[in-house]
Amino acid sequence: MAENREKVREYYNRYYEAHRDEVNARAAARRDADPERTKQITRQWAERNKERRAELQRNRRSDPEIYKSELEANAAARRLKRSLSRTGLPPKRIYVATAAERRANEREADAYFNDPSRPEHLRQ
Repeated sequence: MAENREKVREYYNRYYEAHRDEVNARAAARRDADPERTKQITRQWAERNKERRAELQRNRRSDPEIYKSELEANAAARRLKRSLSRTGLPPKRIYVATAAERRANEREADAYFNDPSRPEHLRQ
């Protein structure tokens, strides 16, 4: 039984190596088709793996360059927020786009800018 599992795992790995782009594209399409389910699954995984998440975050922050850049980004955001509030302006509005939205936006932009009729339309 264990030998069969190893053979199947080896087969899957070989297939993935040979068809990496196709497999990743199918997975992205599946996630994009139901973003709510993807969000729920991600939340469930995070809930089940709190210790692992904490360990991954500790490992990431253990790199001094990454830690320093994150601290600098946070400080810059605080400075911007304070300067905007001092001048009476509203805080910066941040819309966090999901990966699915970013991919959709990228596809639409490619379709727009690669449209063969576009340059002719602009010349008119």
